[in-house]
Amino acid sequence: MLNYEKLSKTNRTMAAMLLLIMFMVLAVTDLFISFFGGAVLGVLLVQFALEVRMFFRRRSEIRGSVRFYPLIRSYESLPPNNRMLIRVALHALLVLLVLLGLLSTFWGGLVLGVLGTVVFNEVLMYRQQRRKAPVQKTNIQP
Repeated sequence: MLNYEKLSKTNRTMAAMLLLIMFMVLAVTDLFISFFGGAVLGVLLVQFALEVRMFFRRRSEIRGSVRFYPLIRSYESLPPNNRMLIRVALHALLVLLVLLGLLSTFWGGLVLGVLGTVVFNEVLMYRQQRRKAPVQKTNIQP
């Protein structure tokens, strides 16, 4: 063990400040690792859910599908712009809760990873639909 009594006050202060800075760096690093680990896990969960959905879609086409989820059905019946607005609002709310410390960084990262993936997928699908839409030519007479 280091004997602090043999050190000068300046060296003890510097050692204490160095230890405090190291502790703060490790704590912040732990928060970032927890947050981004949750976000990566959220992305992986969305990918897994899509794979499961594709697998069961084939089986449900054979047997015929019955939906028991009225909330999901009503959400899916919303126009795409309203669905995107709801997702972005949830995203902003979760970021605010994580920043205020009301939500754990891991769980906030997990939910933000899921929502971010879903929003990113919606944006990509919207861009693909816009590219596939026929371009209307206008007849401009000089």
